[in-house]
Amino acid sequence: MILFIALFIVVGASGAYFKYSQNEIQALSQDNAKLTLAVELEKKTIEEMKAQFALQAGAMTDLQKKLNDSTSAQVDLQRKFQTHNLGKAASINPDQIQQRINKGTASAFGDLETLTGGTPKPPKPPQAP
Repeated sequence: MILFIALFIVVGASGAYFKYSQNEIQALSQDNAKLTLAVELEKKTIEEMKAQFALQAGAMTDLQKKLNDSTSAQVDLQRKFQTHNLGKAASINPDQIQQRINKGTASAFGDLETLTGGTPKPPKPPQAP
């Protein structure tokens, strides 16, 4: 009888341990599935971030090139303004400067009228002073 009770206790303990083990295995499998999903999501996020970084690097390169071009144009214009002293030229030959400015202004207004859909007016002949 004692043997039967001992056998019953061993079988019961084995059954309880088996049930506990199965529950642990199931919980660990669920945790593993969650972690696998999280890792896949992180890999996808990293790939997207790499793609965005590549796009930003390309945009940054383009912007840097445009900045360099603008800086070169600015330096060129500054050099031109330093070599062309309009005040000095106007004091030497004011009529010539006035004609050039009037011609440039008329051209700019003609271009503006053309761009806005109007018909440019013919330039007025220069008037003698």
